[in-house]
Amino acid sequence: MFKQDWAVALCAMAGAVFAQNPAEAQTIEGFAIDSPAGYTLAGEIQYADHIATPMPAIILVSGSGAQDRHADLGSIGYSAHRQWREIFNAAGFAVITFDETGTGESGGDWSQMGLAEHRDNALTAVSHARADSRIDAGQVFALGHSEGGMIISMMSIEDANLAGLVYVAAPGALLEDVIDYQTEAMARSMISDESELPAATARARERFMQMLNRAASLRDGLEYNALELAASVQAPAIVIQGEHDWQVRVEQAPALAAAIERSGQPVEMHVFQDVNHLLVNDPSHAQDYSGLTDLDLDHRLTASVVAWLARQAG
Repeated sequence: MFKQDWAVALCAMAGAVFAQNPAEAQTIEGFAIDSPAGYTLAGEIQYADHIATPMPAIILVSGSGAQDRHADLGSIGYSAHRQWREIFNAAGFAVITFDETGTGESGGDWSQMGLAEHRDNALTAVSHARADSRIDAGQVFALGHSEGGMIISMMSIEDANLAGLVYVAAPGALLEDVIDYQTEAMARSMISDESELPAATARARERFMQMLNRAASLRDGLEYNALELAASVQAPAIVIQGEHDWQVRVEQAPALAAAIERSGQPVEMHVFQDVNHLLVNDPSHAQDYSGLTDLDLDHRLTASVVAWLARQAG
């Protein structure tokens, strides 16, 4: 009676989940496995020790930029994956994280890591976790943040056995359109007069394109269509979006949800006021994250994700 045991444990831990307190205990085990590209893929699984039966699991897939298993933004003290691990552990889930190519303890060259290689690494980590008797191999979910949303779509297309997909601040438009919006938004934050906007936008776009040229995964993004990928997924999904996310506009969320619906899979969508791209509450709607004083994931947002996962796994 795994589902009954798990449901009882979830109810017992509900207070901890929604207060974002850590689970009673966690076992953390690192792994170093062979990636399909031929280098070592390193990461870890953090188990929910209060679950006696095989537990569901979720893999965390980060967005653009070279990120290790913790997805830290060290300059401001933000670490989404550390927070998600505690939240999901409290809810009875094991959590799988991994160092992207060329980061942490993983080999390879991050600048040459395309989206397909990122997908393959994540699926390799999932396969490793499924072989663990402590994990329910039929209840492995994937969470993708920002560009990670495209990755989890690609994972689902390859692996029909993923139990569900959690899209957080994930694009629902062509990357070219996202670049246009982001560069204009960045330019507006740096000018004092509207007449300066065209030149400022051109400078911002040039810097963005230089960054694209240094990262294969971003260049790949120009070749993939996030909505076409979402329309081919093979698992139910939830789309989570901040209303005041300046990097992925709020209107992209219903477009992404509609694409998932075209796949024939059920989808939920939740939009949260004052939540930004980092998934934290910021009523000031600042583009510069360095001034944020509260770096906790928004409690309403995390509660919605946990509730959806409970319904899917239960």
